[in-house]
Amino acid sequence: MKFVTLPPEYVYMNLLPENKITILDGATGTMIQRYSLAEEDYNIGKVLPESFKPSAQLKGNNECLNLTRADIIEAIHREYIRCGADIIETNTFSANRISQSEYGCEDIAAQMAYEGALIARRAADAEKGRKIRRFEKKRRKSFKLFCVLPRIFQAPAQTGLRKKYLRGIEFL
Repeated sequence: MKFVTLPPEYVYMNLLPENKITILDGATGTMIQRYSLAEEDYNIGKVLPESFKPSAQLKGNNECLNLTRADIIEAIHREYIRCGADIIETNTFSANRISQSEYGCEDIAAQMAYEGALIARRAADAEKGRKIRRFEKKRRKSFKLFCVLPRIFQAPAQTGLRKKYLRGIEFL
């Protein structure tokens, strides 16, 4: 499967209906909390070799669910689409090496991001063409928005925030 990145301006001008309010899905993390998941649900050892050992507990690392509980993430996407979301974001907000280094999962960040995109695609395809709300006459289509943003990475207090040369990461 090939993913194509389109600039937002192209999407707004060419793909979305003119004179229509476009609805973006809501907070995936909040929806995940409804499931009251345990550490075992985040345990990526189920899908990765036994040699992989994370450095911290994984509960709360929602991107792990792309690998272990894709059913939950897909169900959340489908709920948002059924409620009228035109655009759904992938569950990949922290699927980057910087954020995943907190858990010792930086080597599988790309896999988390890729699986997150596939899950969103499956959800959109499954809901494609359905009438979402009773008062809609036309069938809907939804767009996937791949979302990867770096988490705020703070320098340790002892090095000080102003001493950039002591920080482990620098953004250009």
